Amino acid sequence: MPMPCFLTVVAGKLGMGKTFWQGILIGSMTLSWDVDKVQQYFQVPDASAILSMEAPNVDESDFRYWSSTVSAVKSELLRRGVPIQDVSCALCGAQIEDLNHLFRECRVAKAAWRGGCLDIHSQELVTTDQKSDTNESILGCPICYEPLTWSGDSTLSVDTAQGTTLYCNTSKKTYYANGPIFNLTASSGAKDYVESMPLVTEFFSTPAMSFLYERGWRQNFGLGGYPGPDREFEMAKEYFKPVFGGNIVDASCGSGLFSRLFAKSGLFSRVVALDYSEAMLQQCYEFVKEDPGFPKEKLLLVRADISRLPFVSGSIDAVHAGAALHCWPSPSSAVAEISRILRPGGVFVATTTIADGPFSLVPFRSNFREYLQQISGSRVFLSERELEDLCTTCGLVDFRCTRNGLFVMISATKPN
Repeated sequence: MPMPCFLTVVAGKLGMGKTFWQGILIGSMTLSWDVDKVQQYFQVPDASAILSMEAPNVDESDFRYWSSTVSAVKSELLRRGVPIQDVSCALCGAQIEDLNHLFRECRVAKAAWRGGCLDIHSQELVTTDQKSDTNESILGCPICYEPLTWSGDSTLSVDTAQGTTLYCNTSKKTYYANGPIFNLTASSGAKDYVESMPLVTEFFSTPAMSFLYERGWRQNFGLGGYPGPDREFEMAKEYFKPVFGGNIVDASCGSGLFSRLFAKSGLFSRVVALDYSEAMLQQCYEFVKEDPGFPKEKLLLVRADISRLPFVSGSIDAVHAGAALHCWPSPSSAVAEISRILRPGGVFVATTTIADGPFSLVPFRSNFREYLQQISGSRVFLSERELEDLCTTCGLVDFRCTRNGLFVMISATKPN
């Protein structure tokens, strides 16, 4: 199976060029690629040739496996002492072989290929009843993080979840859906074992809190400087621009306030609404059912632990966590998990509050924070530097933040 190998490049007007190919054995997910079709995208000599081509039709698994395979080819060549010359696009700065550059991010490339469609997959691909669907292979076992497989409908959503079982070939564990909600916690299926959670987590798991969250509770956030869901959504969109068109996980989504906004915006190919509270996820589904025009095929409801995210490593384009960081039992464990599941270039956006300004004068502030965390499981952040340090130590870069009183929206990126 030949794959692109970038030994030398003669750049054209769009920064693309001719390439050499090497044959290597790669994963089964890419065996469906039609090599002749793929190869032509890397052998065009100039901009006019690119303009005459049709846009490729790729899916999420292609992005992930392409990236990992190119990396494997380079590593093998370097091991053999073969020199490699990396060349960047003259317009956007991304490496030429980056599939995200070619098919998603470069503004000029997208403009050149607008309106066309050319499938890069072979028509000879043999499928089986049980498979890791190309759109859903992001789902992973929370025990071993290996991809989950299933039988039945190839596209999982709130409409198709009921009756579908997910299976891990490595841990040999089966995961089930309760109505429209997949339970992908590590303790899923336990008969006698019961796991208690911190007080704040248990509080938000009650049916009463799930019902009240968007019917009065969330509106009180304005007292802490939260500008309101609509404005917060617009702010988050600015940070997420580099990953528009990809998938997004709305972590600790509650009743799905932002999950529904992301799905209806059309900016993301797939939205996973994730929360530990099944009651919150059920409330999200109730809101979805009340909206006749809601794109249900784009939304997936997943019950999971924020410190053990059920996704394949490097499979997620964006993670959003609205008003949730301070509720996590261990923010560092959670952000480390988010860093693991983000693909290179993936974006993490979160909102929380910072007790600085006048609150910095409160005596024994740090002691009070520790006491509050021990009692309730909720955390108080004391500075922007603390949040930046949290992201940096968990492998994220390019930390940015926007403040409004106690409110802060932060953004960080998985390095390429």
